[in-house]
Amino acid sequence: MQIIGIIGPFRAPTSWQIEQHIRRAEALALEVWKLGAACICPHTNTRFFQGEAPDAVWLAGYLAILARVDAVLLVPGWEASSGSRAEVAFARQRMLPVFTTLAALQAWLERPVILPEMPSVPPGQASAAIADAARWQRERRFIEDLGGGYPDPKRPRATNVALEQIAAAEAARSQFAEHEARRGIPGPTDEEP
Repeated sequence: MQIIGIIGPFRAPTSWQIEQHIRRAEALALEVWKLGAACICPHTNTRFFQGEAPDAVWLAGYLAILARVDAVLLVPGWEASSGSRAEVAFARQRMLPVFTTLAALQAWLERPVILPEMPSVPPGQASAAIADAARWQRERRFIEDLGGGYPDPKRPRATNVALEQIAAAEAARSQFAEHEARRGIPGPTDEEP
């Protein structure tokens, strides 16, 4: 089962406005559950916690939760929230699919998952394969930031092997995205504003 995170505004000047933000988010969360996916709605998780800890605690906590979801769905009006904008940036950095409509999310959830030329990936494990590719890509950037590049005889062998694995994972993700595009299946980048 896919796990979807809800991103939308929470904070507001009054308790009533906060509650309205929560209700919009939880209504979307219920619709996600009805589509057959599990849904994490941080708005309902921290509904009555205002003032019990600094806002930074809740924002950091949700980023930790976002690191474990398969995709995110945005509540209309998310752009007006600095916290939501940070969460969307975090999701995109992690290469998570970002959806602005239930219809687009539903199409993504219902897509057949076929990984060409990747027989070692069991059916239903495409999200894990893509997450691995994203992780390798982040590690590659980290290595390159440290002055690395692709195979270099001066670097430890393990680093060069890791870089080769990163390149293979990126190629597999690219092949998967191209395959979905040829089949007309909307991908995560189709939803970016």
